Amino acid sequence: MLPSDDENRFLDWATRAGRKGDLRDYDMRGWWVENKPSGTVAGHMTDKYKKPNHPTFSNESVYSGRDGEKGGVWMGDAFYAGPSNKRYWKTDELGTYMKEREPGVTLHMLPPASDYMNK
Repeated sequence: MLPSDDENRFLDWATRAGRKGDLRDYDMRGWWVENKPSGTVAGHMTDKYKKPNHPTFSNESVYSGRDGEKGGVWMGDAFYAGPSNKRYWKTDELGTYMKEREPGVTLHMLPPASDYMNK
């Protein structure tokens, strides 16, 4: 929650921008504080403020590494699901999400081979 003046401005912006639906799995407040947008923001947001329950929560999120949450890893046109992705989503749900929202991206449920080589 933001201080009341900022919270009111944020909620007004989120409503006008059509972003209130994103509050469930994306820290729109954190993004808003950093970017202070005035108009709508169309399209895909960065991973920086994805919450652990977002299907493509990744190690690029400020929440990865907090409270035992560990996001997946993007490697080019591939996404390697991490422990948090697997905790919140079933494999078939992640597959459907990727086909609908991330076409052209290959979903991997196992870590990249380089993870095994570094151990």
